Amino acid sequence: MGNTVKELEQRVGHINDYLGRKNNPWNFDSITKKSTANVGTYYIDKAYGGYRLEKITNEGGGCMDVSLRSTKKELNLYLKGMVEGLRAGTHRALQQ
Repeated sequence: MGNTVKELEQRVGHINDYLGRKNNPWNFDSITKKSTANVGTYYIDKAYGGYRLEKITNEGGGCMDVSLRSTKKELNLYLKGMVEGLRAGTHRALQQ
């Protein structure tokens, strides 16, 4: 896997899948015509020429920084570490 935004988003999708979170940060209710944030979902913030991983903390879209703002390459390494950690934790839980 390289360092394109699409590939970074795929890694974040793996993280959300492992944790049972939705991949789309926002949910649109067609009946009420309102959007609410999917609490607990991880996503990539792109601003100021850099990228960082953020997590939604409330239905209004409040978020917290999970990683530092960095290059795509640096964020890719960070995400790769998270995915490997989740795999190891899942593997260990299955063995117990």
